[in-house]
Amino acid sequence: MILSIDPPPRLGRAGQLASGGPSDRSAPSAACSLRALCWLFLALVWTFGLFRPFEARAQSDDDRPARALPPILHEEMLTVLQSYDDNILLRPATRLSDWITRIAPEVRLWAEQGPVKLSLRGEAEVEFFQHHTELNTFDRAQHLDGALEVRLSPRFTLEASDLFIHSLDPFNATILGFGQVVERTEYFTNLLGGKAHYRLSALSTLVVYGSDLITTYRDPNLLNSNLIEVGAGLAVRLNPLDVMTPEYTFRNYSFERGPSFDASLLTLQEERRFSATLAGRLRAGAVFLREATSDWLVEFMGDAELTKTLNTATTFRVEIKRDLAVVGGFNGVFISNSFLLAMVRKLGENFTLSLSGAGLLQDSVFDSSEKLETYSVAVDVRYRVLSWLDAFFDYSYLRQDTHSTIPNIDDDRVVIGVAAHTPLGGGEPFRLKEPGPF
Repeated sequence: MILSIDPPPRLGRAGQLASGGPSDRSAPSAACSLRALCWLFLALVWTFGLFRPFEARAQSDDDRPARALPPILHEEMLTVLQSYDDNILLRPATRLSDWITRIAPEVRLWAEQGPVKLSLRGEAEVEFFQHHTELNTFDRAQHLDGALEVRLSPRFTLEASDLFIHSLDPFNATILGFGQVVERTEYFTNLLGGKAHYRLSALSTLVVYGSDLITTYRDPNLLNSNLIEVGAGLAVRLNPLDVMTPEYTFRNYSFERGPSFDASLLTLQEERRFSATLAGRLRAGAVFLREATSDWLVEFMGDAELTKTLNTATTFRVEIKRDLAVVGGFNGVFISNSFLLAMVRKLGENFTLSLSGAGLLQDSVFDSSEKLETYSVAVDVRYRVLSWLDAFFDYSYLRQDTHSTIPNIDDDRVVIGVAAHTPLGGGEPFRLKEPGPF
């Protein structure tokens, strides 16, 4: 970006100004992009190799036909929106507003043959500013994810997935609760995960999972991080309404500069369906955390979720959670306390209204002076104009407080747009759960 504006001080650790002026990394870590490209290559090989029919072999006494190619469902989408943003650079002091036009093409593919299911999705965004034209870019964001499921036997299932994001705008990641420094900056995120399910009996299933989350930044004042997680759980159905799951998870947090952290989590989770319209989940346990070779620190962790559906048209969801987290750009592990209130209501066959509010209260485990509070609210209205055309209106507000000399960051965004998509051509897309706990 090229603006004649003095940039704000950057944070190496919350409340501590990073030394040196702003500069760019010559090249962020290539691990994210390489991993995503490898996944795409493997997925394409699988799609056009495994799903490709075998060519019939000439035989003297038996001319067997080629294997039929399974249907590969696809959907193409083009979203065009006009947005007003009152803090386009996400700066605490110098607030610049502008009207922004964004165009986002998207492609989805999914297929299934026998015990194998595959899903791919790719999306890219370009944006154009009305007044600050020096910020115009064809490289605002790219999103690539894939999921693969292989059922090896009636008892044994394997899953794998990869999610790659490159973006100049951390706003959406913060809204989703990933824990991110709110500042317009270029970053890369890649989440690679796998999971294995083995049904021990009609009432119990063993699940083993692992994931690797890498986040890198172009700005050298924001710290790159890597989170490796492996775990296992045993889901036991106590009765038709209750499922109990003891679980163990090991995590390793490492940073570009600074020590690494090890954490062991022991939890017990219960899922209960109270009625046809009310379901809940409760998980509680302890996390044992240490920095390098220091003594273990014990913290309480847990989460709870309640979902209520009214007359099939309105759904309410309440979620609270306490867990460990990495805050993008900061050094060290944080205790993250979050809450979410959400409502979705269908007003007729083609009209949907969504309301949500969320909060993140994050404190550094080993440095009590490092705190981060993030609050957001959002309103989303969708209307199906035609079978292939949707219109939408979004409003979102975000506020972040670093509890330091850096002023609070506030941002309001209003979005109006349309999304055109091709018909599905039959069937529904195949989706996998995110890698990690149940």
